[in-house]
Amino acid sequence: MHARIMETMTPADLLPAVRRALAGVPHCCRITEDELAEALEGPERCKAAERLGNERVWLAGSVADPVGLLHLAEERPESGGPPRGAIRFFWFAPGSEDVGRELLALAEAGLRERGISHLIAWHYDHTYPFYHAEHAYLSQEMGQVHALLQEQGYQEFGSEVVLDWPRFDAAPPSPTLLPVKLSYQWERGRAARRGLVLLAHAGKDEAGVCVCISLGEFSRAPAAQDWIYTRWLGVAEEWRRQGLGRYLMRQALHTLRGEGYRHAAICALGDNEPALRLYTSLGYQVVDWTRAYEKTLA
Repeated sequence: MHARIMETMTPADLLPAVRRALAGVPHCCRITEDELAEALEGPERCKAAERLGNERVWLAGSVADPVGLLHLAEERPESGGPPRGAIRFFWFAPGSEDVGRELLALAEAGLRERGISHLIAWHYDHTYPFYHAEHAYLSQEMGQVHALLQEQGYQEFGSEVVLDWPRFDAAPPSPTLLPVKLSYQWERGRAARRGLVLLAHAGKDEAGVCVCISLGEFSRAPAAQDWIYTRWLGVAEEWRRQGLGRYLMRQALHTLRGEGYRHAAICALGDNEPALRLYTSLGYQVVDWTRAYEKTLA
């Protein structure tokens, strides 16, 4: 399949392609042109925004009938060293593999011209803010993209499992016998509802923490405001395997129901079996298995 490919960063040009690409991907609400403009050029366009430069976007097909899109950037690693390429977004319509190959070839050739030999694709440090849950990589819903990346020599280097709990059970946890005290820190962002940092203290020490934010921090869509996302659950080594993590999660969800949240989401590393056992035992269910990729250019 041959399709016209043009280079553009105009949000109006790219909006239909991004909307088409994300149709069916969990937690991807319908976005506005303003949201896409912020993701392309805004100061908080992604977690690694301050380290990115030389961004280029190729659109295949037409604005009215897009069949492919690739957004490439160059990243200066936090630890120093040579820059690397970062594919922030890559999609093509199922059955349009030739378009996907041509887009990848353009991106890789551009990096080679600049002497860059390593690139990564679909890491959550680089994805658009409104894409999926906060720590999701490339969704399994875009299976054709996974297949082509693998065909072209990209290797998986990380996986994140996304779990949901629609209409979560907000019953309070049973009282804990652990000698900990809880403290509540409320955080207000741009979302309709507040986020919560729930801390467990053992004397002067922090025994555990559960950090929850609204998915409305990443999307303006009304539906996103009803979702609470647990971005971090941590328990100090000496307090593990005693039920503290479960207690914090249940107490946080019980408290947040009072803020008006109706649904809950969380991510876990694909190889973090203890976390997956905990979350599924609470009531979460796996809705997506996401992966990031990397390649060293010859």
